[in-house]
Amino acid sequence: MEEPALPALDEEFCAVFGVTEGGVPKLREDVAANMRRELDQNIRNRNKTAVLEKLYDANPWMCRTRSWSRRSGHADRRHASHGCQRRVTGTAREPFVEPARRRVALGLLINDIIRREKLVLDPARANARLDEMVSSYGDAAALKRAYLQNADAMRQVKAWRSRIRWSTGSWRMPKCRRSLPRSRS
Repeated sequence: MEEPALPALDEEFCAVFGVTEGGVPKLREDVAANMRRELDQNIRNRNKTAVLEKLYDANPWMCRTRSWSRRSGHADRRHASHGCQRRVTGTAREPFVEPARRRVALGLLINDIIRREKLVLDPARANARLDEMVSSYGDAAALKRAYLQNADAMRQVKAWRSRIRWSTGSWRMPKCRRSLPRSRS
């Protein structure tokens, strides 16, 4: 039985990962930059999730069963008018109900905050976000051009998530607590 062996860190190994110039030092630099980028993204996602969790928990009045069932009936009729015959009911529907309620409630809350606080997208921030998104690809400039030419892709970059500084900046959760309506529970 052969003992496993690690490959040699040489030019050939680097070429497998797309590093044709700079050798092992360049590969190490690229790996470190990628790890930093992934760490930053992970921290932003955790902060965003924590803020959204607090926002959702602070506003239980957003999930009135009556209004949800009314909206559900409206959606069923709309789907039927488009030729969708099958309706998901009972236990098959259960796993999707709470996450859907949460997404809709958070969307409504965030849109309300954006409207009331008159938050607008900072073009420099959107551009920085786009640069960050494409930086890990081989031809980042070409990918950035493709994004800039695709309206749907740019809508995602400019989505409400980009408008609010989740982990740093001047607008944070304490302001949200002060500005939201009182709980109606």
